Amino acid sequence: MVADLSFSVRISITQVFDAIFNQDYMKVGRTLQPASDAREKILLPELLQGRAPDELKLLEWVKRLMRDFRSLPRYSRDVRSIARRMFVTNAFDSLLASLGVSVGGYASTADPKLLGLSIVGGGLAMGLFSGVIGVYLSERAERLRELREIERSMARSLEGTVYAEMARLIPVYVALWSGLGAVAFPILVALPYFASAAGLAGIRTAYYMSLSTGTALSALLGYYLAIVSGESKLVSTLRLLALAIGGVIAVYLMKLLVGGAP
Repeated sequence: MVADLSFSVRISITQVFDAIFNQDYMKVGRTLQPASDAREKILLPELLQGRAPDELKLLEWVKRLMRDFRSLPRYSRDVRSIARRMFVTNAFDSLLASLGVSVGGYASTADPKLLGLSIVGGGLAMGLFSGVIGVYLSERAERLRELREIERSMARSLEGTVYAEMARLIPVYVALWSGLGAVAFPILVALPYFASAAGLAGIRTAYYMSLSTGTALSALLGYYLAIVSGESKLVSTLRLLALAIGGVIAVYLMKLLVGGAP
């Protein structure tokens, strides 16, 4: 029976997302089955005010969240493949954007700190709004649509079951991997400029280090895709490396046409 699959859900990032987007903060205290232990219930306002019970300390909360994430493949076979696709897609997009900012903004008189912040700012904007929130909302809509279709076919509500909880938890899992790819790589590309701003390297050295870092990360993504797909590691690595170098050349040529040589 579907009801037998239900399980109690503790406070998690899933419920926080739902509370924020549904503007119903009282829902965070709800569990998937009637909780016999009152310690399983907690309201979001209590958590935000720092009055959470000892049982819900940060370390325990993280452990529970990781345990929920590890259980996802048991209920959805495609969740890991979706997360991988979103991670690689957003990571490569952010890498190309970071390389474009680096090439387009570089000049011998450029402020390395400003260049680094421009790259990081673009990565954060792409990662937070597109990589996390956008992916979360789109994936959530798809999962809820599937849930409603199952409910119609069974002629009963699945609220309070493992299926309903997975429809809420999977979008968070996918969104976190998507945001990680979009945010982490631009920060690595920007690090040489921050080193230059700290006086550890010249602006030209930082520029070439930034380009080298970006292209190397692109090659690393290609290698990772080869591991996933079983294709030739050399071919896959060179493919994404060529795309990154092609993007750099395209931006540089446009820069020459519009503004002349740096």
